[in-house]
Amino acid sequence: MSGQTTLSTQGFEFQPAPMPKRFKIGLAICAIVTMTVWPPTAMVIAIGMLPTFVAFAIDRTRGRWAAQCVGAPNFAGVLPFVIDLWLHGHSVNTAERILTDPFSLSSMYGGAAIGWLLFVCVPVITNRIFRVLAQRRVVDLRARQKKLLEEWGDNVANPFE
Repeated sequence: MSGQTTLSTQGFEFQPAPMPKRFKIGLAICAIVTMTVWPPTAMVIAIGMLPTFVAFAIDRTRGRWAAQCVGAPNFAGVLPFVIDLWLHGHSVNTAERILTDPFSLSSMYGGAAIGWLLFVCVPVITNRIFRVLAQRRVVDLRARQKKLLEEWGDNVANPFE
């Protein structure tokens, strides 16, 4: 495995996904430009998107599904406050007002909580649905097999005996 660790979950092997170097450089450039040109926006995004940054840092699976599931609703929770910042005086004081308001922080982090809930619960629910569907299919196939045995006889069940 060349020194990489794998995570085994329910029989599936996940290898850590390396982050492309170009992506790291592009992300760093965007962060630096945002911090220097729009510091209030950078403050709101950096603090509001903390759950996404944490999910991105701890998620080592290919596709980074945790970061995607957390990032989209987290961004949806942050975006209204970034727009509010832009519309009501793009200043550090306005950013501080937004970041010290419990409602705005609970909206931002509430979006991330919804993302974590989706990441954790949807696979479990999907697994149970498919299990029930598979069990139903087995029941249907056994009923069909029984009907065929009645129609064709026992020789169809074991033709090589």
